[in-house]
Amino acid sequence: MMQQLVLIGFMGAGKTTLSQALGAATGWPVYDTDDLVVTAAHRSINTIFAQEGETGFRHREHAALETALTHTPGIIATGGGIITQAANRALLAALDIPVVLLTVTPAEINRRLAGTTDRPLFKKDWPDLLQDRQPWYEASANCILPTTGRQVADLVNELQHLLVEEGAAND
Repeated sequence: MMQQLVLIGFMGAGKTTLSQALGAATGWPVYDTDDLVVTAAHRSINTIFAQEGETGFRHREHAALETALTHTPGIIATGGGIITQAANRALLAALDIPVVLLTVTPAEINRRLAGTTDRPLFKKDWPDLLQDRQPWYEASANCILPTTGRQVADLVNELQHLLVEEGAAND
């Protein structure tokens, strides 16, 4: 069985929810890059964006990804914009572990993120942001898992099967 898994995808795709559920199912620790950034900076993401801009946040996010990848076993949930940095895309694409792109429909993103205030880049033009990022998501992942209309338990089961299959393939 593989000992690590990375979840990538747009805001609202289910990275945090699924990482927590998969962590509970496997007993593995979960490393959320957004949480690692907040902990290291001792500030919220909104505050980091306000004080350092997106560039400062992305620099911190890259360091968080590198840190998360040192932990085995581990489930890594990334921020939606992790793939905007070429260094992160290269790092993810080179991994010999499942890098799972969680996909979600635009209508479901709207439903899941209605009323959100803690996502600095979730604005009215987010569909353009999703479209711009899509090629990077696809280039960084080695597996795609649609989440719209699916139960968390079913998705966790699918991820667990992926870990077993990938582990067998790499033995």
